[in-house]
Amino acid sequence: MFTTFRRIVSKLAGEFATAKANLERTRSDVDLAVAAILKTQRVEEMNDAAGFCASLRQCLEPLKCSVRFVKDAPAPFGDQDKVFRAFASLLGACLPPVPVPLAVRFAQVADSYRGMHQIVQKGCSAADVSRHFVVASSSARKGRLLAAVVTHFKPSNVFELGTAYGVSALFIAASQRTLGMTDRRLTTVEGFEPQASLSRAFLQAEFGDRVRCEFGLARNAIPQLVSEMKHVQFYFHDGGHT
Repeated sequence: MFTTFRRIVSKLAGEFATAKANLERTRSDVDLAVAAILKTQRVEEMNDAAGFCASLRQCLEPLKCSVRFVKDAPAPFGDQDKVFRAFASLLGACLPPVPVPLAVRFAQVADSYRGMHQIVQKGCSAADVSRHFVVASSSARKGRLLAAVVTHFKPSNVFELGTAYGVSALFIAASQRTLGMTDRRLTTVEGFEPQASLSRAFLQAEFGDRVRCEFGLARNAIPQLVSEMKHVQFYFHDGGHT
């Protein structure tokens, strides 16, 4: 029994050492990728060079998601349930990194917002855009999850509630564009300023009429949009955090 125990411990120790070595190698690879990308960027013109690097790393570094099923799909879903479970397995193994052009664009957009100092006021609190962007926008990790959803399920009609500064919309619309399908569309709604104006200007310059930006509160905007939009395959609710 003692020999068997030693064999098990030795095997686990070997597996741990291999996993640690692989992780260190991957971190080194991410460092090399970030360094190579920085050579193509004007670092001296950045508002937050360290933040730019952090944004790139979030897009490229290894990342796993914890997946928990809270309800089984009803029997009629059949193949759709299998596709969803395959996606859950993908998340549990490793959330795919986004393509380098999207990682760079996200880092550029985030850095531009960090240089804006227009006042954002909501209720009795106020902050400038640079600070509010950090606390109110989707992270690159959430962006990778959204990109993975779009890439895996290939929804042709996406609806987002809560545009904020347009970061999540960037990951969704860029992933739609990467699919090469001209009929992919994203409709996004934001109910507050200056987020709505800033995100609309950015997203329309980036994607043109592929992204429809609407201003309004959910209770007012949704009934009108539902009557106009065709079947929505993917709905991302990120607004009205009450």
